[in-house]
Amino acid sequence: VVLHIAMGHYTLVWGFDLQGGASMGLFYTLSGFVMTLGYARKPLMLPSAGRSPSPGCCAALWCTPPASVSGGGRVEPGSFLVRRWARIGPMYLLSNLAGLVALIADREGDVDAGALWARGALTLTYLTSWGQLLRGVDGAPLSRVLVTEPFNGVSWTVGTMFWFYVAFPRLAPRLQRVRPTVIRPLALAMWTLQAGLMCLAYAAVRRDGGYEFARTPPPFRLPVFVMGCCAAFDRLCTAHAHPLFRRPLSAAPSLLDRACCASRCSASTAHGLGFVALMGACVAIGDGLRRSEAGEAWAEAYR
Repeated sequence: VVLHIAMGHYTLVWGFDLQGGASMGLFYTLSGFVMTLGYARKPLMLPSAGRSPSPGCCAALWCTPPASVSGGGRVEPGSFLVRRWARIGPMYLLSNLAGLVALIADREGDVDAGALWARGALTLTYLTSWGQLLRGVDGAPLSRVLVTEPFNGVSWTVGTMFWFYVAFPRLAPRLQRVRPTVIRPLALAMWTLQAGLMCLAYAAVRRDGGYEFARTPPPFRLPVFVMGCCAAFDRLCTAHAHPLFRRPLSAAPSLLDRACCASRCSASTAHGLGFVALMGACVAIGDGLRRSEAGEAWAEAYR
C-alpha cells in the first residue's frame, strides 16, 4: 500500500499515473485494523464514567445487555490522542516546517501573509482536510484560504486520520458489541457506503478540485476506517480472542478448522491478486484516457 501510494506520486513527474490514490482507502482500513487489534482484546467501555454502550435502537446488532459486560477498560481520549500524536506528530510538524521554508524560498518571499497565517493555523490544528468541504460552494467565505492543503501537501492524510483518532475511543466500544454474524455484512456495508460517498462527492463538484473534495474530508473516509475495525473484530473472533464472544478451544484443530483456515488463506490470496489486477486495469484505462484528446485538458490542469 505504502509503495503504491509513494510511486503514484513519483511517476506523475514522468507523465505516468499509477493511480496511487486508490490505495488510500486501504491505508485507512489498515489503520483501523491495527488500532483495534491493539486496544480491543478486553471489554471496552465508553470514556464517560466508564459505562457500557446502550444498545438503543440497534439492539439487533449488539451482543449482550450492558449489565452483563464487566471487567472492561476505557480508551481515554486525552491519553490516546497524546500517544497517537507522539507517533506521527513530530514528523508531521517537521515536514510541514520544511514545506513552509521551501514555499517561501520558491516564491522569494512574495507570499500572501494573511493566507500563510491561515494555512499555518489550519495545518497545526489538522483542519485542512475539513476545508475541502467548501470546494463545491462557489463564493463561500474564506473558501480560497480554507481549501489550501498543508505546507507538505502529501501530509493531508494526517489531517484526515487525526479525526478518526478522535472518534476511536467512542467508536470501538460500540463496534465491539456487534454480533460476529453481523460484523462482515457491516464491513461490506461500510465499503459500499464509501464507494457511494466518493462517487457522489466527485460528481458534486463539476470543476477542478473534485478529486480532492471527494478523497480528503474525514466524513467521506470514515467508512473504510470502520471497515478496518470490523475486520479486526472478525479476526479476534476467528482467533478465539474476542473478549465478548469467546468460544472454547479444542485440544487440537479439527479437519473443519483446518479447511476453514485454508479457505481463508486462499480467499486472502485471491483478494490480494484481484486488487493488483484491478489496479493494473485502472492504470491502463486511466493512462489511455489521459493521453486521449478528451483527457488532455484535465491532465494539463492537474500538472
